[in-house]
Amino acid sequence: MSGEFNRNDLEGESPSAANGSTGPVSPTSPTLESSPAHEPAGYSNGIAAATKETPKQVEDVMYSDIGINTLLNRLKQSIASARDFASFLQKRSKLEEEQAGGLKRLASLHIIDGQRKSEMRGGSYAVQVSEVMRVHERIAENGMQFALSLHQMHEDLNVLTANMERGRKAAKHEGLETEKRASDAEAAMQKAKSKYDSLAEDYDRARTGDTKGSRRMGLKGPKSQEQYESDLQRKVQAADADYEER
Repeated sequence: MSGEFNRNDLEGESPSAANGSTGPVSPTSPTLESSPAHEPAGYSNGIAAATKETPKQVEDVMYSDIGINTLLNRLKQSIASARDFASFLQKRSKLEEEQAGGLKRLASLHIIDGQRKSEMRGGSYAVQVSEVMRVHERIAENGMQFALSLHQMHEDLNVLTANMERGRKAAKHEGLETEKRASDAEAAMQKAKSKYDSLAEDYDRARTGDTKGSRRMGLKGPKSQEQYESDLQRKVQAADADYEER
């Protein structure tokens, strides 16, 4: 009949499906499941390797001679970046507050003016316009809340940067003090080692009988070979103990 709809057209079936046969689906047809995002070869392996090696690289730098300066420079950069973004959030909050305030004033004035002007249409039109203006007022209120959230983020970042600055100063003071103690300890160790090497050399010469240029004088006169050797041995042992303590 000419007045009836074709069910095949309504259901979107092809003529072959209407005849009871189904056409094969092409295996090359693109689907969401069969078309994953292409990744370069070795992409995942590269990320895994970088993630594994980065902590060791950072540790190597931190325990090197430039560790303290590198840490202080990185903290300084982080503080500067946080302050810069906090400044952006503050300016963005002010813009949002001004825009929301202006929108709310505009919507309120439009409602009041519409009620005062007699030449304006009333009835359902006036009701719908008032509803639209109230929607804009709610948009302005949401904008105010967004501005407050941005301002709170700005305040939080300021607190964070202040804490980071205090931590950086403490780390700088402690790091420099630690470096000074390490330098002093290394100098004392080198001094003790030099003393030990000198006494050990004198002791070896005394044992072999080579005492040229050696001082063998004591409080009661010249020392015997045995006394001189015993005295040097005692000094070498004391110097060795001092070097071990360093």
